[in-house]
Amino acid sequence: MPAQFGFSYADQVSQPSNALRFSGTPDYATLPSGVYFDGDFTIESWVYPTTFSNWSRIIDFGNGAGSNCVLLAYTYGTIGKPTLYVEGVQFYVPDSIPLNQWTHIVATLNGATATIYINGVAKSTRTVPTPVNIVRTNNYIGRSNWGTGDPDASAVFDDLRIWSVARSASEIQSQMNTELNGSETGLEVYFTFNQGIACGDNSSITTIQDQAASGGYTNATLYSFEMNNGCDSNLTTGNPQL
Repeated sequence: MPAQFGFSYADQVSQPSNALRFSGTPDYATLPSGVYFDGDFTIESWVYPTTFSNWSRIIDFGNGAGSNCVLLAYTYGTIGKPTLYVEGVQFYVPDSIPLNQWTHIVATLNGATATIYINGVAKSTRTVPTPVNIVRTNNYIGRSNWGTGDPDASAVFDDLRIWSVARSASEIQSQMNTELNGSETGLEVYFTFNQGIACGDNSSITTIQDQAASGGYTNATLYSFEMNNGCDSNLTTGNPQL
């Protein structure tokens, strides 16, 4: 695999694909009510964190604080260690990820065994509960079900994927640097963020398009993003490794 580090954010201005920059409270997105998690799963995203705010989320799907939540955070507390939480059980990787660089973060559940991968390499595993088969109504990207004590994400997200299958290490590694076609088996939610004009006037864009062909869900609604000229709180240049 190519090296995952060494790219500054400024280096990416010539890249054609886009990403979404979350600039802290109150930038977030929501998905409609749905079950989403009721067995094996994979959550993956490229993340470019600019600040390690307390427990900043990639996603947090549930019914309120500690109620049927499945969440993936790119920082445990403020120490920059990606963390998975499933139905009250949490664990995190041993090493912090860097600020201001792209990192690929994946969490899988295979039976009762959860694994967190960083840049395609398994870093930590733990036994966790199977997610309850229940409709989840608070399905956030970049926001916590626990409220603003866990601030909204200050990071750029690219190629966010949710699967209803546990992806293997080889599957993760083979496709982490490639955009999908959307029809892959088990792909339930897929956001490439390839909309609008990077750092331009995107004020007409209020939803992010779900590219998964068979997931049965729908687009994510944006809240409080500025979406106008400038790279903060807007669609911006994407990960050059995609």
